[in-house]
Amino acid sequence: FVDLCNMAVKVVKFRISTALPVLLLLVPSCVSSGSNTYRQDSAGLKSLPSDIPLHVEDIYLPRNFISTIGPEAFTPFLNLKNLDLSDNRIESFDASALKGTKIKDLNIAKNQLSSLPNLADVGSTLTSLNADSNRITNIDSLDFTGLTLLQDLILSRNGICEIALDAYSPI
Repeated sequence: FVDLCNMAVKVVKFRISTALPVLLLLVPSCVSSGSNTYRQDSAGLKSLPSDIPLHVEDIYLPRNFISTIGPEAFTPFLNLKNLDLSDNRIESFDASALKGTKIKDLNIAKNQLSSLPNLADVGSTLTSLNADSNRITNIDSLDFTGLTLLQDLILSRNGICEIALDAYSPI
């Protein structure tokens, strides 16, 4: 099995041994046929791609160079449930970035966030948040407001030195 997803391959030259069957999978946009998944791992992206199909449920963009998540960045993706933005350079995550989505699992680990993004827009659907290995130093009293279904919260490897007394009371 050879997966050349995320590669800028135009021509493939190789010999096929008759004793060794080979399956070559070329997925131009890294969206599996019939799948609801969009994947661009280690693709050198500096911003969100513009070719993400609107019907996707899962978007995986780990190990890129994305630094900003702007207003309503994921709003067009009404079926979005899983979003992996781990291991990028995200410093800014707009409060309305996830508005209108049905995000259940958000992975923003290994970025450069100094505070948790406001996730109130997905409070009724978000069950898992991984914000491991960022630059978060404070947990404010409003950080978890409205996150009524949150079950898994990972904040390890941050420099958290202050947690508001009522920070966890909304969850």
